[in-house]
Formats: sequence, structure tokens, C-alpha cells
Amino acid sequence: MLDRFRAGKRLERRLLVGGTSPTLIELPVTEQDRGGFALTLWTVIDQQYVELARSVLVPWDNKELAVSFATFRDRLRPGSQERFTVQVKGPRGKDAAVGAAELLAYMYDRSLDAFAPHRPPAIAALYPSRAWPGTTRATLGAATSSWVPHEGFAPLPDAPLLQGDALKLLSGYGVGGPGVRRGGRGMMRLRMMDGAGAPQAG
Repeated sequence: MLDRFRAGKRLERRLLVGGTSPTLIELPVTEQDRGGFALTLWTVIDQQYVELARSVLVPWDNKELAVSFATFRDRLRPGSQERFTVQVKGPRGKDAAVGAAELLAYMYDRSLDAFAPHRPPAIAALYPSRAWPGTTRATLGAATSSWVPHEGFAPLPDAPLLQGDALKLLSGYGVGGPGVRRGGRGMMRLRMMDGAGAPQAG
């Protein structure tokens, strides 16, 4: 879509189709476009809103006046009186004299240019600028995060314990376990059992 704005208000909308619409678009500029206008090109691709805005400046050169001195003296004596004649003409291309105009004259010390340059005010700056587009809004955007609680979900089973292949060797003890050998409490118990069973003389 191509939208045309003036002072934030949409004036025109054009539908552009890739491969069908012309790649070069010409827009006529009339007197109503003084102050400028804005163009906004936007599209939706891959669920994303893409926008490009540009401002087109159209100057108020039809309001400018050409001011010049018809008589001017660059040297004046203190206390002397002098008369200056100012000639005012219309905009460029219209050299006809202006019937009525307001003139504001002032003097300044040129030695102050060493600190800051003097820039006289421009008449065209008094007229408004209308080269700004309107506000566009789109509902497409990043989604907000959503928290899902884990309460009530069934627990997952544990993974099986995997072990690598290995040889299964016999125990170092004899058959039946460690048994009674090499002295210790086992030998003492065996002797006590043997002594208890021996016959005694009368």
C-alpha cells in the first residue's frame, strides 16, 4: 500500500501489486502541496508489518519577495541624516512590483560577526511545514509470554540404568562363604564346641 499524507491527514491510498504495478510512480505537485507532503509505503510479509515513510518538501517560494536597495550609502557621518530607498519585487519569475508590502528595517554591528554569524530571518520559515505522515498502527507484533504451571502433571518414569558389558568372576572365598579359618573368633567357637562334647572321667 502507498499512502499520501498532508499535515497528518491521508489524501490518497494506492494498492501496489508486485509484478503488475509500475516500478516508477509519478505524483503531480500542485499549489495545494505547498508546505510539503509525506508518503508511507507499507506491506505485510511473513506475518510482519514493514513500513517506510518519506517526507517531500515543497517550499513556499511563491511567498518570497525580492528586496533590494535602490539608493544606499555605505559611509555615514555621526549626526547626519540619510534617506534609503528600498525596492520590493514579487517572487521569482514574477518581476512585477508589489503594490503593498510591510517593511522592517534594522541595523547591527558587523564586528559582532567575529563571535557569531548574523543570519537574517527567512520569510518562508514563517509558513507551516505539512510534510509529516499520519500515525499508523498495526496489530501484528511480538506475543507476550504465557506461564503454564506444572502442577497436576503425571511424573515421568526414570530412565533405565545402563551398564556396559563386563566379565562376571567367582568370589575369592570358598563355597559357602568365608567360613571359619585362620583363627579368630571362629576357631575359638569351634574349640569350645569340641570341649563341651568330650566325655569326662568319673
